Amino acid sequence: MKNMVASACAAALLLFAGVALAQTQSQQAQAQQLPASASANSASQFAAQLRSVKIVSLDFARTTTFYTALGMKAGVNRGQTADLTWDGASGNSGLVIVDKAYGERAKMQRGGTYFMFLTPDVRAAVARLKAAGFADVPEPKAMGTLVSYSMLKDPDGNSIELLGPLIK
Repeated sequence: MKNMVASACAAALLLFAGVALAQTQSQQAQAQQLPASASANSASQFAAQLRSVKIVSLDFARTTTFYTALGMKAGVNRGQTADLTWDGASGNSGLVIVDKAYGERAKMQRGGTYFMFLTPDVRAAVARLKAAGFADVPEPKAMGTLVSYSMLKDPDGNSIELLGPLIK
């Protein structure tokens, strides 16, 4: 069991490091000026990366409050869609919340997504969520001897796993 947990943690950390490196490289590429003759749809603007995940929300304000408590930043709200992005190392990746009508047109299911968020302090993330009005967030638990986690749901029923270093 310890080896499985250690392997899962190592894989998650390697994935996180790889995403951060890819995003840093993407940000560096974006910082370079394109020649005046470059097309607005230049391939350099579409470097391979995860741009976002779309989720259906019945209450944009509550969903935004939830994810900003986890460290995301509210972005553009277009009425039927609104952006949430990571502030810091994750660059441009984030969530796009969509309203019920948009979700129905796109045949999206509300509450059908499972997220695993890495955090340097699971206890602090849980405390921020509780302070933001999400009282039913469970306290972190130890998973083996390496990590702590908390399993919860966002306001729209999506599953969230917060994963971080072991809390002593």
